Amino acid sequence: KLDCPSKGYCFIYYVGYAIGMFISRILQLNIIIGLYLARIINFIIVLALGYIAIKKIPFGKILLCTYLMIPMFMQQATAFTVDSIMNSTIILFIAYTLNLIFKKEKIDKKEKIIFLILTLFIGISKVPYFPLIGMGLILAKRRKDMNKKEIDQQLLFQIILLIKIQKW
Repeated sequence: KLDCPSKGYCFIYYVGYAIGMFISRILQLNIIIGLYLARIINFIIVLALGYIAIKKIPFGKILLCTYLMIPMFMQQATAFTVDSIMNSTIILFIAYTLNLIFKKEKIDKKEKIIFLILTLFIGISKVPYFPLIGMGLILAKRRKDMNKKEIDQQLLFQIILLIKIQKW
């Protein structure tokens, strides 16, 4: 259950920090070193998500790389906040969706599952980011190889996600 009772961010976005703090506790490090380790692990996750986004986007790779390297984004990536993971996930979602829209071959099951997982991450992040999930509808409209059942499943998933977000 992806419940966020404090009306804050969902626990999934804190995994990088939790790993860093867990490692520091196992190694019996100082709390300050633990915080820095958590920030470094968060930065590594942000870099990995950015790298995958650059690899997946069909056009504008240099522009995306430039955006990921501006100082404000880098400062955010090393700060002790979940916004860096959230922003990187959103960038990856946009890049992956554009990749699927402009892909020449048929979309296989693995790609659909990855798309739905990214959609879930966007849905549980913040309510203002929810309209980004509408890119899935653009994907369904642009792709000729998606049948009516797949489009209906995508729409149903988005409606359920919207209802779940409103309950949070």
